[in-house]
Amino acid sequence: MATDNSHHLHAAQRLHHAQLVERVETVLRNLEKSGAPVSFPAVAEAAGVSRAFIYKTESLRCLVDRLRQVNRATAGPAIPARQRRSEASKDALITRLTQENRALREQNKTLADQNAALLGRLRAGAGGEAGP
Repeated sequence: MATDNSHHLHAAQRLHHAQLVERVETVLRNLEKSGAPVSFPAVAEAAGVSRAFIYKTESLRCLVDRLRQVNRATAGPAIPARQRRSEASKDALITRLTQENRALREQNKTLADQNAALLGRLRAGAGGEAGP
């Protein structure tokens, strides 16, 4: 009868799993240090594992989720401060857009009045020509 050597396979599988976990943890540490965004696809690609592996391994999934939350909480604005609009610039833009809006409303009212006058003339002309 053959000897059961499956314990060697199980040991190799546990070792391989531990190595994969270590690779993912290393990637997570590097991402945390660099402040780069943490996502399941990014971590999986950088570690050379599948996303399913990270999702199935509870400890890794919890680490990724924790780092994602920390990343969201500490993430600054997407646009650097020197590229963001100043308050004065925003105020000037609001003023200009408000003036443009007012001018367009006036133009719209004028056009609506002209349209009503033309429609009145059209109806008056059409009413006078219609006869039995």
